[in-house]
Amino acid sequence: MNQLVWTFSEEPSNDVIAEVRDRLAAWNISASGIAGERWLAALVRDGAGDLMGGAVGRVWGAVLELRFLWVHETLHGCGIGSKLLEQIEQHGAGMGCKTVITDTFSFQAPEFYRKHGYDLFGIIEGYPEAIAKYFLRKTIE
Repeated sequence: MNQLVWTFSEEPSNDVIAEVRDRLAAWNISASGIAGERWLAALVRDGAGDLMGGAVGRVWGAVLELRFLWVHETLHGCGIGSKLLEQIEQHGAGMGCKTVITDTFSFQAPEFYRKHGYDLFGIIEGYPEAIAKYFLRKTIE
């Protein structure tokens, strides 16, 4: 066996991050037998083409992992987040997803997700300091 060389980076490149992620994904596929990871995005732009909101998720098997949901501050309370969430859930269901999982911080939107039928299944307090991280799921079809 070759000698191992250890390195550490406080600012890894996007290529390094992608390589580690891709190798983990390959391992997950070989261990689970579930292939076909796909990404989905529902976006809303203004007339000038500027992004005003978006929902991005990853489909793996029958699970949609909602990774990001963002709405421009000027549009909070206008139903944009609800529409983005509805769109990505519908597309996930159309791809055979039965469950959506997501996480959010205490200062973000835990009540928003609960209002949309998500159940809380875990909390990490102090993530970091006085912030809590919430883990939620919803059954879709």
